[in-house]
Amino acid sequence: MSTRWLRVADVAAVPRDGVVPVDLDGRPAILYRAGDRWFCAQRRCPHADFDLAEGFVSRGYLVCPLHLWRFAVDTGIHELSPGVCLAMYAVRIEGQDVWVDPTPRRNCTPFDQYAQLEADLEDTRVGKAVPGSEPDPADPDLDPAPGPDPDPARDPDPEGRNRP
Repeated sequence: MSTRWLRVADVAAVPRDGVVPVDLDGRPAILYRAGDRWFCAQRRCPHADFDLAEGFVSRGYLVCPLHLWRFAVDTGIHELSPGVCLAMYAVRIEGQDVWVDPTPRRNCTPFDQYAQLEADLEDTRVGKAVPGSEPDPADPDLDPAPGPDPDPARDPDPEGRNRP
């Protein structure tokens, strides 16, 4: 962390579970509260570059209102993709002043989706199963094997005339 802190707001300017835009020496950011805890993060959503100052805090997440992407309030890590995260900044409160260290930090290793897609494609070329590509027999949405419906009342072709 740097030893240079910037005063960015008064405590009263940020409501509980609120999000406000701040400027870190020309770098756009957001300041937000989750209950009594304070956080600062990059201002643009990494998904669609939407302004997170229009977002909201809910149940431990900072939520982008465009597509409802959710980032953990304390780490900035996306709820479903741990390789996607926001740049975060340290925050401290002194009296009624909110101070932010302008040194960005990330709490994840960015995920290179293209490298992973290429690796998966190579695995299919050499006959390896790609993780997640095997059907889950317990999946209730999986189409059943062809054949008569086990419930004759629901089977539109009980005699099997239209089956191979």
